Amino acid sequence: MWTLMFLKIYARNTVLSSLAGGVDPDTYMKWVWLFLDGIVYLECHVIIWENQLKLDRGNDCLTSVDCTDCRIPNHGPDFASHKFNKSGLRYEIALCILTGDVVWLNGPFECGKWPDISIFQSALLGMLADNERVEADDGYVGDHPMYIKCPAGFANPEETLFMRQSTSNAQLDSPIRRRLSSCGREFETGRKQSTSE
Repeated sequence: MWTLMFLKIYARNTVLSSLAGGVDPDTYMKWVWLFLDGIVYLECHVIIWENQLKLDRGNDCLTSVDCTDCRIPNHGPDFASHKFNKSGLRYEIALCILTGDVVWLNGPFECGKWPDISIFQSALLGMLADNERVEADDGYVGDHPMYIKCPAGFANPEETLFMRQSTSNAQLDSPIRRRLSSCGREFETGRKQSTSE
């Protein structure tokens, strides 16, 4: 539990050791690092890239990838995280879409020097099979659609058509709402509209 608390709470050792029942800070850190070393040792036995193939149905996207920032004490602009406005280290994590298994962990990287897409290009890109892509957020749009499938990508025709239809609906909806409003009728929002418009 001490190790989990250490990983979850960003605080000084004296604060953490008092939360752990008032143990000596040196004793607290000795046991925390012993368990952290054990967790690191398990990485190669638990995080296995080939696990992305479990339950594979022939999809071109088997994994989803994103980076997460972890706060650290102040280390200057090279470590500046836009998520915290403080210093941090960035880790890239990939999950198997079908099983939820963590299949890739890469890092740490300095937050200020390494955007998500650069971390992807530095290692994970080389792990992909021919014609394989990953699902990612819009921070990876630079490698869309060849290696990454992301929401803002130009090659998402069904989303593009949906957005066009939504825009058309909004343009038509506004005059219809005004007409109904002028008649004093209620419509799907359930609010009574003013007839003075």
